[in-house]
Amino acid sequence: MSLHVPPLSDVDLRQLRIFRSVVENGGFTPAQAELGISRSTISAQMAALETRLGLTLCRRGRSGFALTDHGQKVYAETIKCFAALDNFRSEVGVMRGRLVGELRIGTVDAVVENPRCALDAAIAAFNQAVPDVHVTLTVVSPNQIESALLNRQMEIAIVPNQPMNAAVQLQQLFHEEQNLYCGARHPLFGAEAKQLTLDRLGAQAHAQGNRI
Repeated sequence: MSLHVPPLSDVDLRQLRIFRSVVENGGFTPAQAELGISRSTISAQMAALETRLGLTLCRRGRSGFALTDHGQKVYAETIKCFAALDNFRSEVGVMRGRLVGELRIGTVDAVVENPRCALDAAIAAFNQAVPDVHVTLTVVSPNQIESALLNRQMEIAIVPNQPMNAAVQLQQLFHEEQNLYCGARHPLFGAEAKQLTLDRLGAQAHAQGNRI
C-alpha cells in the first residue's frame, strides 16, 4: 500500500503559512500577534495540518516548543514552496509589466522609533510606486537576522552595525548615537571624559544604554 499527499489546496497553504509563522516566532503564543488569530485557532490548524500530512511536526509542553525531525524537514520544504510561489507571482507580474508579490522586512526592536530611520516614509513611497507588492514588517532579535535573510524568510532587514555573512549585502542607512549614564554614587560619576576609556567602561558591573 502506498501513501501520498493529495495536491495542495488553499486550506493547505493557509495551514502551512500558520506553521511557518509558528516556527519563526518560536511557538503558538508568540505567533498570535503576527497571524491575528487566537492560540486555540492556531492549535486547531496545526493539528489539522499534522493530520493532513500524517506527521507530527512539533512538540509543545512544559519544556516549550520544539520541532520534530519531520517538522524541521517540512519547514525547510515550506520555505521552498512559498519561495517558488513568490517567484511565480513575480515572474507573471513582470510579464504583465507590474511588480507583484511580498516584501518582508525585519527590524530589531525600537529601531523604527529613531526619526532618522524614516521607515514609514520609505514604505509609503514604495507602496505608491508598486501597490501590488504586499509589505510585511517583523520585529526580530539581532542574532536571528542573518539566518532569516540567508533562509529567505525576509528580503530586507534594518539592524545595528554588526558582522554579517558575505552573502548578505550591507548598506549604511543612518547613524545612531548611544549614551551611558550613571548615578551620583557610581565610581565614574564626575570622571573627566579622557578617563572614560572603553576598557574602564567595560569593567563596570552595570551599564544602561539610552538612544537619542
